[in-house]
Amino acid sequence: MLRFADVPRVTTELIIRPEARPLGAGEASMAPAIAAIAGGIFSALGTRPNRLPFIPENL
Repeated sequence: MLRFADVPRVTTELIIRPEARPLGAGEASMAPAIAAIAGGIFSALGTRPNRLPFIPENL
């Protein structure tokens, strides 16, 4: 299981754009991040995870 100590440092910049509609703060990055982790699990273990959370019981 990934721990917070294993997560790379992320820099955030807030951009003030009053003319644009509000957007989420991180939802768009979730799908690619989960897919990358699932790909790493598949490469390491040879089994493709298909349920969350990625714990041994779900692999």
